[in-house]
Amino acid sequence: MPVRIKIAVGLAATAFLAVLSALIASAVLFPPPWRWLAAAAACLEVLALLFALDVYVPQVTVYTPCFRRGKKGSRRVALTFDDGPSAVTTEKILRVLKQHGARATFFVLGRSIEGNEKILRRIAEDGHEIGNHGYSHTKMHRLAASKLDDEIQRTERLVRKVARSRTVLLRTPHGFTGPRVGAAARRNGYRIVGWTRGVWDTDRDVTAARIVKRTLRNLEGGEIILLHDARGDDTSHVQRATVEALPDILRGIEALGLSPVPVGDLMSERP
Repeated sequence: MPVRIKIAVGLAATAFLAVLSALIASAVLFPPPWRWLAAAAACLEVLALLFALDVYVPQVTVYTPCFRRGKKGSRRVALTFDDGPSAVTTEKILRVLKQHGARATFFVLGRSIEGNEKILRRIAEDGHEIGNHGYSHTKMHRLAASKLDDEIQRTERLVRKVARSRTVLLRTPHGFTGPRVGAAARRNGYRIVGWTRGVWDTDRDVTAARIVKRTLRNLEGGEIILLHDARGDDTSHVQRATVEALPDILRGIEALGLSPVPVGDLMSERP
């Protein structure tokens, strides 16, 4: 996790604990009715925190069901690539995966499919799994129900038309979910997929060596690894470091006695 994110999380946690401590102290020290008001405010703050964790942290499930890791003790890990297909990098990634006999899941953007139909077909033909990443990379948790359905369905129609297949896996941009997103996923027959390990490979100054280190450090079976073959909020950005890192990542996974697989294979291991 980059330092800037660690600092932001630390500041937010400190502020939350400070406010909660003040409210608890008020509930203990103040007479009624202030005691009851302080206790109610403390409960509301905890509920708000749980809601925020559910929406903004893909590794935490509170209200919205999300598949974020496979079975403990599995000898498999899931490789996932978001924001493509990309005319520059996706075919290079496919070539590396083929050389290593590895399969992955590609969570594709509808707008990225347009003009890159041939690449999407190759993803399917090479035996990889295709997931839905929405159409425009907008933050889905902010959308009304009709807009949510449109984001999902536009990409689904493109996948059906181009790849001749239907995906049932949904990964939201940035991993932001929430109850409305969960309801939209159920309406459209999808299962939301998060990740266990984000390696921040879209950072502009990241190196291939850093991506490899973040991916392999303490890697365990059952984990879902988040990588990118494009960058959804900046279509001019090229994921060169990810392409360079991928051969070493695959060799490292093999050295750990693990096999890279699509997300669906991890799901099949869970009871």
